[in-house]
Amino acid sequence: LLTAQTLQQEGYRIREAENGRIAMASVRDKLPDLILLDVMMPEVDGFAFCGWLRAQPPFQRVPVLMMTGLEDADSIRRAFECGASDFIAKPINWPVLAQRARFLLRASQALEALAASQASLAEAQRIAHLGSWSLDHASGALTWSEEVFRIFEQDPADFAGSLEGLLASVHPEDRERLQRAFWGSVWKRREYDLVHRLLLPGGAIKWVHERGLTEYTPAGDPLRSMGTVQDITERRESEATIRFLSLYDSLTGLPNRSLFDEQAQRAIPLAQRRGTQLAILHLGLDRFLRVNESLGHTAGDSLLCQTAERLLNGLRACDCVARDRPPGAEVELARWGGDEFAVLLQDLHNPDDAARVAARLVTELAQPYRIGGHEVTLGASIGIALYPGDGACAADLTANASTAMRHAKRHEPGSYHFYAPAMNAHARVRLALESDLRRALERGEGLRLHYQPQVDRTGGLRGVEALVRWRHPELGLLEPDRFIPLAEDTGLIIPLGDWVLREACAQMRAWRDLAYPPLRVAINLSPAQFRHKSLVEDILAALAAARLSGSDLEVELTERQVMEDAAGGRGVLEALHDAGVHLAVDDFGTGYSSLSYLSFLPLDVLKIDRAFVRDTLTVPGQAAIVRAIIALAGSLSLSVVAEGVETEAQAAVLWREGCDAMQGYLYDRPLPADVLERRWLRAATPPAALVLRTLRATAG
Repeated sequence: LLTAQTLQQEGYRIREAENGRIAMASVRDKLPDLILLDVMMPEVDGFAFCGWLRAQPPFQRVPVLMMTGLEDADSIRRAFECGASDFIAKPINWPVLAQRARFLLRASQALEALAASQASLAEAQRIAHLGSWSLDHASGALTWSEEVFRIFEQDPADFAGSLEGLLASVHPEDRERLQRAFWGSVWKRREYDLVHRLLLPGGAIKWVHERGLTEYTPAGDPLRSMGTVQDITERRESEATIRFLSLYDSLTGLPNRSLFDEQAQRAIPLAQRRGTQLAILHLGLDRFLRVNESLGHTAGDSLLCQTAERLLNGLRACDCVARDRPPGAEVELARWGGDEFAVLLQDLHNPDDAARVAARLVTELAQPYRIGGHEVTLGASIGIALYPGDGACAADLTANASTAMRHAKRHEPGSYHFYAPAMNAHARVRLALESDLRRALERGEGLRLHYQPQVDRTGGLRGVEALVRWRHPELGLLEPDRFIPLAEDTGLIIPLGDWVLREACAQMRAWRDLAYPPLRVAINLSPAQFRHKSLVEDILAALAAARLSGSDLEVELTERQVMEDAAGGRGVLEALHDAGVHLAVDDFGTGYSSLSYLSFLPLDVLKIDRAFVRDTLTVPGQAAIVRAIIALAGSLSLSVVAEGVETEAQAAVLWREGCDAMQGYLYDRPLPADVLERRWLRAATPPAALVLRTLRATAG
């Protein structure tokens, strides 16, 4: 399928056969220009089909490109023995495949033209860019065919007609090599086969493939040498293009992962002989995905190109990697894939050299980028693995550098970390936990919602906040901080968030059917959920499935989520607000300092972060901040909910300042649905009396 799509995009018409037997009938029906043949096929495999094809006279010159995952020498030799024209191993590099197909078709067309023009050798030589020559050893006279004159771009009238005349057009750096090859073949009685350059009168360079042999007299003396010259300049350029596509990143022009692996593997024996260290730095951009989604892929490509340029400039400026280095030893930089890059540092004397490079690159990439009319800040996290301490081969070093980079991203974005063996153990634990979480989501096992009450000034239940818990089969009940970051890193936060949304709505419906007083349930949205294109549709669908209205749901976002894409997120918030969904800013006061978004976004609730509540009684400045938040919310007609209220004294101050509702351990912990129902929904509740007591204390 991918092969067909690639070639169709290049303008080729495709016919397909699922095995060699069907292909036999197909080629009899209509002769193709090119056959792409898989080795492993049912009934008749690729080797058998190719052998059959070459045994049929009408099909002997059809080019055949073998495609296979078998890279061993025997398989490759067998493919060519069966008559394959070329061989390409999987996984397929699709741009390279298109180049190979184009080259094979071009070569096939040349051969067909040659076969059809036996009567006109000169025309055939012109089509194939193939000329012939002959040298008489007795007289020294050299004759060329018409095509040789075209290849050498010489006027026949100016040709000296001697071997010296031919050599005069050969590139000076290749001239002696051609002479040795020619005369060596004469005296050793064997053919010669040589690729060399021509230096043309205008200064241009051509590549030619020259072959020759010699005839001898009965006495054994050289009589006549003859040979061919073929212009292979286009082929060399095509090969250079194929090599570039195979080993270099087409966007940034940097080496790709394959070439970097080769460079790293070659560097290890050098470091071993010299007794020096080398380091692999694995670099990942911190906020690239968000920018790419917000500004588009064109902007993302521009960011990657700018990053590559900054890395090149930053590495050139690092004196620590250029000191005491042998000639020709260079820092290697590659695009690893996506928003990740890799750096190979050689001839280091201690780990501090690598740390200095990493620190410089982190600083360089923390500077703002300009994309069109936007200023964007990304930042980068870097992992460092050192040879020989962190691995004996390139594969181990790159894997460990990648592990260290992931560690830096999770624990301290915008920094660098050296690899430590404990990171691998941590990575294995995370991998197992990810697998378990994925299984729990697929099967609906172990995930539970707990509900924390939000109490209003009358002591009544204003609403509840739904908080997910996971009862792991081996680790027991896990708090969100054990698995929510993992879900965000792996993309599982989207299905997990959808599960929370639907489960919370279903629980509200169940309580509503039991005739309990109406409640509003609050759910938290992660950044990935907020950016998800179907968020509004998913929320409305969950409400509809539970037969709830938008006013039954409150969505909580942090200041950072709101402000990171205020313009793009405004449409989402307005759509939810128009549906009646309440919108709350969680942890207010701990994120962005800009308050402008409060005036143009359709918000309903500000939630005071628990850090301010905790210090309200002991830190005068914190009390002033709480007072200011409540006053600000009142001026904007927003409700205020205080989180993390743990003491009656805290509650008394917050009620006195005008807080609308509270939640925290003073009133209750997050509870399973049945416990919350029994404690808060069925009977007169002690927490209500507690609220009244704190209010009386405030009045007193």
